[in-house]
Amino acid sequence: MKENKVTLIVLISCVLLFGCGSDSKKEAELLTLKQENVYLFKDGSNVNLWRMERIGRDVYKLSDGTILLMVAEPSVPVEENQEGIKNSSSLYLSEKVQKAVSTFYQKQGLLYDIQGELEKAYTYYLSCKKTGKTFDHFFISQDSFFSCTSNNIVCFDTSVTLVRENREAQDILLSAIFDKSTGEQLSIWDLFVYSQSESKKRLLNALKIDDKVLLTEMEKTFKDEYIFLSPNGLVISFPEGALPSENASLSVKIEYIDLQGILQSWAIPHPGKKG
Repeated sequence: MKENKVTLIVLISCVLLFGCGSDSKKEAELLTLKQENVYLFKDGSNVNLWRMERIGRDVYKLSDGTILLMVAEPSVPVEENQEGIKNSSSLYLSEKVQKAVSTFYQKQGLLYDIQGELEKAYTYYLSCKKTGKTFDHFFISQDSFFSCTSNNIVCFDTSVTLVRENREAQDILLSAIFDKSTGEQLSIWDLFVYSQSESKKRLLNALKIDDKVLLTEMEKTFKDEYIFLSPNGLVISFPEGALPSENASLSVKIEYIDLQGILQSWAIPHPGKKG
């Protein structure tokens, strides 16, 4: 088994999410107490864990009723339990591959720290209370899903959204690639004709960027985690702060036709094919 590789993309954006506003009477009626005193802050304030079963969310509330954090129930593309294997997409995969994918996501687990988010939320809550600003609770979601497939590989993505103060969201995207026959996890560089260093050079050339300053910055900051496959092109995404000349994240897609002779032909996903 090759060393596990994941692709990590961090983007900062403003989003509007259902259920991320202040709690209403209607929402409160749907809450069921799951565990008391699940977390204790240094000042003695404690958090109780409630459950909103109708929409699959854990709700972390202070004793005064303030919702600090909502956490959506995570999802995985393939899950193995006592009832068997459940594949959430219509894509056919052998039992061997499904088990490999299920095992991978079991090991991956949650990609966020609930205690850390509670601390951030409580700090912001105290700040809002001091300044008289309206506090909006924080929100976390994690969803893993089928992305694209070729004759030889299958790709799944994991999207993690962390909504914090001022409704700003940090979105994290991870991609995992599997051999479609064996279920072995592959590195992104296993899909290229050339060595890793040569493939990086050819990828940057394929971007066809005329801005020499930007291109130099890309060469210096280029990381494996910035590359992932999509149904209609290979995407290189530089997170916010990676490129000094850019004020935000920057994503560039390279058409697969421009990667002929660089990317293995068997690794090119079927265009627009979803599970």
